[in-house]
Amino acid sequence: SMISAMVYTDAAIVAGGWSDTGAGPRATIWKLDPDHCEETLPGWPKTIANWTSEEDDLDALHSVLSAIAVDETGTIAVGGNLVVGGKPQRYTALLTESGGRLWERTGLVGEVVSSVVIADDDLVISGGWKFTSDNPPRTDAMIWRHLSDESVIKTTLKAPFTADEPPDDPNWRSEMIRAMLIEPETGFLVVAGEREFKPNNDVNIYTRAFIARFVPLGGPVGSPSTSPGDAYKRDAVYSIAVCGGKLIAGGWTREKEDPNVMPTQPLFRWASNGIWSDKLVEPMLSTELRGAACDREGKVVGAGFRSAGGSDAKVFAFADPLGERTWYESGIAGDDMANGVVCDARGFCAWPGHRTINGTPVAVVRVHHP
Repeated sequence: SMISAMVYTDAAIVAGGWSDTGAGPRATIWKLDPDHCEETLPGWPKTIANWTSEEDDLDALHSVLSAIAVDETGTIAVGGNLVVGGKPQRYTALLTESGGRLWERTGLVGEVVSSVVIADDDLVISGGWKFTSDNPPRTDAMIWRHLSDESVIKTTLKAPFTADEPPDDPNWRSEMIRAMLIEPETGFLVVAGEREFKPNNDVNIYTRAFIARFVPLGGPVGSPSTSPGDAYKRDAVYSIAVCGGKLIAGGWTREKEDPNVMPTQPLFRWASNGIWSDKLVEPMLSTELRGAACDREGKVVGAGFRSAGGSDAKVFAFADPLGERTWYESGIAGDDMANGVVCDARGFCAWPGHRTINGTPVAVVRVHHP
């Protein structure tokens, strides 16, 4: 089992991922006591078999959840992927607070969901990418807006992002949305991820982080902002969260395309008004962030993993970018991984992921006091 995404609410820690009882992975939701996270709330966890339609028989397929969102009423939106013929198929569902199905929708084979939000008027928006080529693999970033009449509005985000970028014909460069949120101050939908970017007058193509804003049920707000490669030439982000008056993203950066030549290092990026601004590179080789957040004291908390010689979860915090790091997690003997981090109003921060016990991955949530 493994937990890929989590939301910290007053009533529960709501986590999504997959579990396997012997027939392969199945999409799973856990609800944990927010005061004693080692206690699972009664009636949980639930797998896709507990909420899917019997007519569609989706619980017979391998499935995983990659994203989860909860609104103020406790309604749960999940995003993930079914596995059909060895390929991903987009899956999104809206559930009641108790885990009952309100609706579920599948997309095309080759569409991948990485993130989900609940906007106003029960609008559920999922983000990710679709494969435009299998060999070599190429993708376009995608936004799917799920309306109450069961229709889905699709938005494709692909190069060129701005008028001064060189054209991408015949659509060889890839883009992926890794994270999204509703910006509290503006109500805009914010998406972030990575793209293959070819600067003008450069023969190379680089992986670069991007951020873009949209009206939840409308068009873009300004132009997407692409990392200038000001840390190292290649970077990407996996998460985005509100931190004070700015947004903060966590990901990785490296100089060379080959990670064996230039290992990845953790990257924090901040954004204001839909534009990348400050950055911070942590000097930890072969390590990437899967989450970044802020606790009640204003400390930045980063969570991810080191991939050299196995996988080790890495979770740390700092108040001053140039100051001392407070370490919450540095890994155990077996492989383990932190897939993100979220903080509640009390200042508690929790990371979801897995540990390895007797050679088998086991879902884990660990909560830290500020």
